[in-house]
Amino acid sequence: MATLSPFMRRMLDIQGYENVTDEDIGQTAKWMKLAIFGCASLVAIAMAIGSIPMLWVMVAIAGVAGISPVHPQPDL
Repeated sequence: MATLSPFMRRMLDIQGYENVTDEDIGQTAKWMKLAIFGCASLVAIAMAIGSIPMLWVMVAIAGVAGISPVHPQPDL
């Protein structure tokens, strides 16, 4: 497995993945963007079907995530 670049390691450190090895990240890498992909997909669907209530729900979720001081950390 390839090691993480210094930039990627710094970005993960900022997100709270400070004491996680490259091997551990490699095992979970494909799942790390699931929340971003899920939210983007729901917003795209809401925009495609023109669902204003669904967009407001996504705005509320994004707002809570944006002001939350806690970032979910893995139990690795």
